[in-house]
Amino acid sequence: MTKLEFLDSLRKGLAGMPLEDIEKFVEYYKESIEDRMEDGLSEEDAVSAMGTVEEVIASIPVENPAPAPKTEEKKAKKKWGALEIVLLILGFPLWFPLIVTVFSVVLTVYIVLWTAVISLYALPVSLGVSALGMAVACGICAVTGQIAFALLALGACLALVGLTIFSFLLCNLCVKAVAWCTKTLWKVIKGIFV
Repeated sequence: MTKLEFLDSLRKGLAGMPLEDIEKFVEYYKESIEDRMEDGLSEEDAVSAMGTVEEVIASIPVENPAPAPKTEEKKAKKKWGALEIVLLILGFPLWFPLIVTVFSVVLTVYIVLWTAVISLYALPVSLGVSALGMAVACGICAVTGQIAFALLALGACLALVGLTIFSFLLCNLCVKAVAWCTKTLWKVIKGIFV
């Protein structure tokens, strides 16, 4: 049996399934046959290695069982009873402030985390400005002939540049950690309400 004959028989044997599923299975077995042919088997040997069309069709429901039909109970949406509506209205003074409080606390934690991250960047900025000031001082001392002070200012400038780079990289790590924390926090909150 050739590859095309096998695939046509398979397509006919799966006629009761949705067209999308049929094409998915036909494409899968087509690629499997082509892989075996690339490994050195002839077309007939590659097709026979797949088994008969009946065996393949019999194995498909085991690999991909059809979804169970939805019953009328599952389709019916839950309707609110009169007692539930009354309790919801009467409980409003209790549950609404609790929801507002939880939302406010979560928002506050979120704002505090990101405010701390933004304030962390004040350190590399101040170190960078100090390094720039030392570079200016080095130039002024060199022009006025104070070589010892110029070398001292140059050394301080280079140290401040190094600290600026190090603190900037450290701040970036902190941002990644805070981003991970806020992402985890939102997942937890979503898991509670969904």
